[in-house]
Amino acid sequence: MSDTQNATVRARLDYLEEGSEISPQHGSMLRIYEVQQVLPLSVWPSPPPTGCLSWSAQLLGQMADNRILQCPHESDVIDVLKFPLACTGENFGVVHRFQPFINGALERARLHAVTRPSVAFSVWIYLLKGCQKNHCGIVHHVNQKRLFDSVLIQLTDTGDLIIQARMTTGEDEAFRAIVMLPLWKWIRLDCYILDSKVQLNAAWDNETRSFEYKFQNIIHYDDTDGHFVIGGGKYMSGISGYFGPFKYHRLGTKEIKNPLHPKSTLQELDRTHLECREMRAFTNAFLQVVSEDHQLSSNNKTVCTNDFPGLWAQFQDKDKTCAEAWNLETQLKYSVLFQFLLRKEDRIRTGHLGMNNLGGTLFHLAVSTLFQEHEAPMEMSATSLELLKASSCFGNHRASLLLAAIFLSGLGHPVDQEQGHVYSLIGAVGDDRFALMHAGYKHTHGADGFPQDLDMANCYYANIGGQCSIDSYRSHENKGSINALNGLGWYHGSVLKDHKKAVKYFEQAALNGSDDGMYNLGVYHLSGKHPNKPQRNESAAFELFLNASRLGHTAASVEVAGYLSTGSLEGVSQDVQRAVIMLTKVCEQNGHLGFTIREALQAYLQGSWQESLVKYVLAAETGLGLAQINAAHLCEELNLSYDCQRRYHSFSLLNSDPHPPTLLKMGDYYYSSSSSSTREDSLSLAEQAVSMYSRAALAGSPQGMFNLAVLVREGYVLPQSTLHLFNASRHDEPDSVMEKILGRCAQLEDENAVAPCSLALFGLQMGKALSSMTQNRAQLLLVGMSQSVPAVWSRRQTQSLLQRHCFSSLL
Repeated sequence: MSDTQNATVRARLDYLEEGSEISPQHGSMLRIYEVQQVLPLSVWPSPPPTGCLSWSAQLLGQMADNRILQCPHESDVIDVLKFPLACTGENFGVVHRFQPFINGALERARLHAVTRPSVAFSVWIYLLKGCQKNHCGIVHHVNQKRLFDSVLIQLTDTGDLIIQARMTTGEDEAFRAIVMLPLWKWIRLDCYILDSKVQLNAAWDNETRSFEYKFQNIIHYDDTDGHFVIGGGKYMSGISGYFGPFKYHRLGTKEIKNPLHPKSTLQELDRTHLECREMRAFTNAFLQVVSEDHQLSSNNKTVCTNDFPGLWAQFQDKDKTCAEAWNLETQLKYSVLFQFLLRKEDRIRTGHLGMNNLGGTLFHLAVSTLFQEHEAPMEMSATSLELLKASSCFGNHRASLLLAAIFLSGLGHPVDQEQGHVYSLIGAVGDDRFALMHAGYKHTHGADGFPQDLDMANCYYANIGGQCSIDSYRSHENKGSINALNGLGWYHGSVLKDHKKAVKYFEQAALNGSDDGMYNLGVYHLSGKHPNKPQRNESAAFELFLNASRLGHTAASVEVAGYLSTGSLEGVSQDVQRAVIMLTKVCEQNGHLGFTIREALQAYLQGSWQESLVKYVLAAETGLGLAQINAAHLCEELNLSYDCQRRYHSFSLLNSDPHPPTLLKMGDYYYSSSSSSTREDSLSLAEQAVSMYSRAALAGSPQGMFNLAVLVREGYVLPQSTLHLFNASRHDEPDSVMEKILGRCAQLEDENAVAPCSLALFGLQMGKALSSMTQNRAQLLLVGMSQSVPAVWSRRQTQSLLQRHCFSSLL
């Protein structure tokens, strides 16, 4: 027991009649628990010596004296990425800073290797597109001076790789590996750096291509100087595709072990993209023929017959004459899409339906037939599921996000977390705003099998934050500047190129509290174009951006988050958590979310509850609390699984200010679960119920206060933090605690509605009065009160009323 850190002491009180057995824990009259911290033996107060020490005490003392303090285990091998990362080919990636080793021996080895490096790392990539620019970032290192440092790996527009490093002489050297990386394959890149040598291995399809190059000078390598970026960053666009596992050996190794993980998920991602390519080729052939006004018939040698249901026998004869994209196997595989295209032949011929709007059309059709209403509980239509998959393949990534939600939540379909991850990644790589927020939200909280990783969350939120910044700029450009001073500043700076006058107007606007004025001044400092201070001043820019962000300026918030995520500015420590919180607030204010919420509400008011649920779910998956509450409500109304309700109620609790009805719902869930659980689990669940009701009470919910009073009556002792809300303490009698809680609750109740707290408080007070009079044998006074208040309820009746109200709120 010498290593025990804390202990929970629990006690309960119950009546025990002769011959009876101890009742279950949930039937106890009084329960109490207290968490006590156990102090280490070394800090226990020493009693004055009263004689010789016992043998056990001497042994413990000798063990303490001879104990060798050990540092925690520290490894030079780091799993930088443990979960797939979706990259859109833009300037957003995962930022990672490496700290010096705590272990002295490891840190000495690292410092020695700065000028004699021995480093190795391995990363998996999956390319959806070739590099659209001259170079696209895979991995790059930016030092504190904002310069590229060792090492830099880039993909070229021809599929080759460039590796650049900084030498100990201060010069940069690079070499090109002619490798022509393929698309739509998982590729493993291993890089070994030793002194002045670099070995690069590129492997796919069970074949490895090796390249070795020796620089003229020794490589300088200090991974604690600045930060590393996986994918795109502020100074470089990234690849378009996915990153798999990334393993880094800070002190080098002869052979890197970095298997593809999670293998089944990443293979399924590859298979889904393969099917999408087949589907697009299949559809493109159909559209091309129909747009040329060729009727589909058995005589057409380009495509197969359109008599899909009835002419099976003829297919075998015609299969050889069909185009590759239209063979029988493909038609059967994508039969739902094929039949849809056949029905829409006229719209395709007239140009009203093409590849550009096919995804949206399929999405709306799928949503309208999503659930089979005759089923109880409601189940997902198999046809709708196939239509959603097709919609996703044609670039509608709201369909990708909806598929992710369906598979992750069991929304009318069995839970399939692997498929949920696949479509989450597909939606994010498609640059969909909601899908990016969804991925960021999952990594922030570690939900649905996504590992909690703020660096990855920041990557996704930075992307959507950048889009929101552009939206904000366009909004100001429709509406004009928010005030005349900013308008004059913009005119002189952008049109007349008179930056001196522009800065003058922006400064006046900033002094008047304009967040736009502060932001514009920050841009001048950042670019070095400030006429009075022509040198680039990032510190001054950061202060202005920070002040503007506090006033809600979108672009300024994105800039501040960028500095916080990298910690690249002197005097500004890296704080990824703060960056994520700031970007989350920016993302939740984007107009696309508001538009979707409005559509969901309109659909609900019009009685289209299924459509309303879909739109609320799409918004709920981004982390928006209001949408989560409404999605949970519709899951209940539409008779979907209880897991669907609890999922979105649970998610809404992760927000900083969850709605009281949600807290009450989850409190009810924990309370009802406690009665059917084991003794230990029962107490834990009851404690969680107390926590939920306490949070609701703190938010001003009378129902939360009422439920707390009921728990006190049942024998639960509330935590001191909860009792403090009602000016109560654990030294108070239960009746006194109940009276204080109900008194606060009664003050908040609506006078025109049923007031259970007021009734319960009245009964409690009258019961106390009656009990006191009985104990004092004040019979005359008791008779007088009975005559003057004929409607007085007995204490037993009041408790019965209290219990009925409790159960009505808990069921």
